[in-house]
Amino acid sequence: MMDNIYVKVDSRIELLSIIQLFTSWKLHGMVIEDSFFYPYKRAVLEWFSPYRNHQAIKICQKLVSTGFTYDAPVGFVMHLSEPPDLRVIKKFSNYHIRRAGGENILKKFVKELRGFVNESNFLGFWESQGDFYREVVTRSEIRVNEIRKILQQLREFFRAGELRYKAYVILAPLFRETIGYGYMLDDSMFTFIGPWKISNGFPFFGRIDFHLRHLLRHEFMHLFVNSITEKYKELVGKYAYLFSDIKEQMMRLAYGTWEIALNEHIIRATEALLMTLYDKAPEEKVISYLKNQERVGFKYIWIFYEALKEYLDSDLSFEEFYPRILTRLEEGTKSK
Repeated sequence: MMDNIYVKVDSRIELLSIIQLFTSWKLHGMVIEDSFFYPYKRAVLEWFSPYRNHQAIKICQKLVSTGFTYDAPVGFVMHLSEPPDLRVIKKFSNYHIRRAGGENILKKFVKELRGFVNESNFLGFWESQGDFYREVVTRSEIRVNEIRKILQQLREFFRAGELRYKAYVILAPLFRETIGYGYMLDDSMFTFIGPWKISNGFPFFGRIDFHLRHLLRHEFMHLFVNSITEKYKELVGKYAYLFSDIKEQMMRLAYGTWEIALNEHIIRATEALLMTLYDKAPEEKVISYLKNQERVGFKYIWIFYEALKEYLDSDLSFEEFYPRILTRLEEGTKSK
């Protein structure tokens, strides 16, 4: 049973969000609500606008322009201690270095982030918003026992051992509505989520209803699936030729490698099964979900769905069954 589960607003994510709000990423990944109707966004712009030409923002814009977006920056800042020190407490991953185009620009970004924190008095702003952040968590109605239930269901589905991780749900009030990311660092599992909507000037994260449960499940599933894909990296690479048929659609969704696209296919096919197993969703809803996934570019979703049904009928763990999933994918693509 997992006892180390936390729901919070994180100062590193807020610092990153504020920086990103002054880059072109504001058009894609940041809250679109007009600041006139959203007091927190208005407070951010009023406090930090004088620093819109800071070098930290310029470097962030450069990173955005080269594709260091979506999950990459949020995972990257979790390698740092909290402001103002922003010490590198965990070596940058190869994934982040590759996405950024090298380690040097990440080191430079960290240095300029420290400067931004000090020059803009970020901590003064963070402290001034303390009541707001506490209210965000309280009104989110996201309960620890509900998160524990989701994780236990995933553990059951993937036939994994006892979960000995800290699980964090980070509420990000400046993220674009309904956006979510997941990241695992050592013994900590992070899920970062934007609000469901801005209502009466307040970010509403809501209860764990179907939408939020789907989002949390999706992000936490990465923590089970990605590590197994990594373990089978050599075998996975043998099927990389299948990426060519879906590359254009996957790139459009920011899934720029075969490994990432593979994980997304598996996770989305798993979600269809979980809708049946745990949500008791009617068959037509599951089929509609799968068709929609196929429509947006997940060409192999049905093959994975059938392979995972076969997995459920087996006595193997997900890790043991994983090579068969790849075999089914190859067989399925050749038969078409």
